[in-house]
Amino acid sequence: MGRTRFLPRVKPMGFRAVTAVTVTGPGGRIVTYLFELSLQSTGTFRDCWTTDSVTVE
Repeated sequence: MGRTRFLPRVKPMGFRAVTAVTVTGPGGRIVTYLFELSLQSTGTFRDCWTTDSVTVE
């Protein structure tokens, strides 16, 4: 079973934020994903952070 470790690197910039998630697979392979988020100001998801993109660091 792999492990997931959330890094405390949330960088809010107004209505946008960036955070990284590092995943260690069962074979020891480590991958870090960079999540770009935006705070919604209207609609069903008002005041919620939503994912705009995920990239591999």
